[in-house]
Amino acid sequence: MFNWASANGIRAGSGAASPVLADGRIYLSYYVPSPVLPEPRQQRFSQGHRPFAAAQQFLIENARERDGVTLTSDKIPFHALEKIWEAVDDIVLCLDAATGQTLWKAVMPARGYNLQHHKEGPFNMSPAVADGRVFAIGMGGHLDAFDAVDGRHLWTRRIGGERTHLSASVVAVPGAVIAPQGGVWRGYDPATGEERWASQVRTSNASVAIWEHAGGHYLLSGTGSNLVWAGQDEHLVCLDVVDGRELWRAPLPLSGEQMMAALLSTGRGSGPGGITVHGDVAVAYLAETTAARRGDQQGRGERRDVMRRHAVAWRLGLTGPELLWRVDDVASNGEHVPVVMHGRYAVLGIAGTGIQVHDLLSGTLLAEVQGPAPGNGGYLQGIEDLLLVRVDGTHGHPDFHFYRIDAAGAITLLTSDSSWRPPLGGGTSSYHHPLHYPLGDGRLFLRMHDGIYAIDVRRP
Repeated sequence: MFNWASANGIRAGSGAASPVLADGRIYLSYYVPSPVLPEPRQQRFSQGHRPFAAAQQFLIENARERDGVTLTSDKIPFHALEKIWEAVDDIVLCLDAATGQTLWKAVMPARGYNLQHHKEGPFNMSPAVADGRVFAIGMGGHLDAFDAVDGRHLWTRRIGGERTHLSASVVAVPGAVIAPQGGVWRGYDPATGEERWASQVRTSNASVAIWEHAGGHYLLSGTGSNLVWAGQDEHLVCLDVVDGRELWRAPLPLSGEQMMAALLSTGRGSGPGGITVHGDVAVAYLAETTAARRGDQQGRGERRDVMRRHAVAWRLGLTGPELLWRVDDVASNGEHVPVVMHGRYAVLGIAGTGIQVHDLLSGTLLAEVQGPAPGNGGYLQGIEDLLLVRVDGTHGHPDFHFYRIDAAGAITLLTSDSSWRPPLGGGTSSYHHPLHYPLGDGRLFLRMHDGIYAIDVRRP
C-alpha cells in the first residue's frame, strides 16, 4: 500500500478487499506487482491501451504540459505509476486470528492487471468462506477455491468478461457460491466451480444478502435498477442459492403514485445490496424520487436527485415478504446498512446527525442521540454491546467513534468530540470502496497501511 498524493490520503494500493474472519482465521485477497511479466509486455494504461514505454512517456509529457514539471522515466512518482496497468499476482492469505501467524499463502502469478482509475480504484473483491473452502476472485477475473485449513488450490474458473464488477464481493454459503459476471449474479457449484445458474438480478458495488430459513439459503437483493438514472421500478427479489429459482419478487413500498424507489446499496450509487438480515427479518434503507420520466429502454435517462430516504423492515417468508414497519425521512448516507444488536434492535445511523435505536419487530423508536454518524462512505458495525461508527470510510485514516447499546436499547456515547484512531499501522481507504473490518471475540481486525492488526476494543 502506498501514498496517493492527489487524493490527500493513503490508498489501498494492493486492492480494496476487506479482511474476512471465519473459524478463528483471517482471510484476505490482495495483489502485488508481478515479477513475472507476460511476453510481449502488454501493460495497458487507464486512458487507453498503451505499451508501458508509451504510458511512461504520456506521464512525462502530461507533467510538463500541465504542471511545468520535468520528469524522467526513473523519476516518475509511484502514485503516478499506479496508473499504468501492470501485471499483478493475485494472492490469498490466511492468518491465525489469535496470533497473526501466517498459516498459508496462495499466489497466482501474473493473471491480472492493476486497475487504478484516479479515485475509483483499485478494485478487488473480498473473499468468502463456506463448506471448509475459501473462494476469491482475483484481478484477472478468475474465481478460485482453496481448502480453508491448508490452502490447497481446489479449482479455478474464468468468470471475467464484459461488465464483470470487480467491486461486488463473492458470496458463499453451504452448497453454493454466488459471484458477479456479465452484470448479473451467477451461482456456482462450490465443489467443482461449475456454473449452475444465471439470474437477471443486476450487480452493482454491493453484495447480495443471504437469508437462512428452515435449513435452506436464499439470496435477497434489489432487482438492480439504478436510481440515479431513472429506469424500471425496483423490487425486492428472493432466489434459491442452489438453483437460482426465483421464489418471489415484491414491489418496494412507495409514498405516492408518482414515486419510484430503490434499495440503497453499500457502495456508490443505488442498486442491489444494502440489506441486513436477522432471522426472518430484513432491514434496509430505501431511496425515493419522482417517476415522471422513466428513461430509455436501457434504463438510463434523465439524471435526478434522491427526494426522500426511508428505513423499512420486512418479515420474510417463502411466499413473499410482509412489511413490518417504515421510518420515513431517514437521512442515511446511502452507503451503510442498519445494524441489529442484542437480536432485538435495529440501529440506524442518521447521516450527519446521530443514532437511532428501533424495536426490530415494530419499528418503535426506543432511543435517539445526537452525535457522530456515518458520513461520506462511513458505516456502522456492532460487536456485543458496542456500536462502532466510522464517520468517513473513504478518505485517509480509519477514525472510529464508539457507542454502547444496552439491553434496554439505551445509547451511550463512549467517545467524546475526539474519535478513536488506531495507534499503529497507518491509514487505509479506497474511494468508492470503504474497507470494512471484521469483529470477533472483542477484537477489531484492521487492514492498515503496513499489515493487519488485531485491536481489543473491550479494553480502554
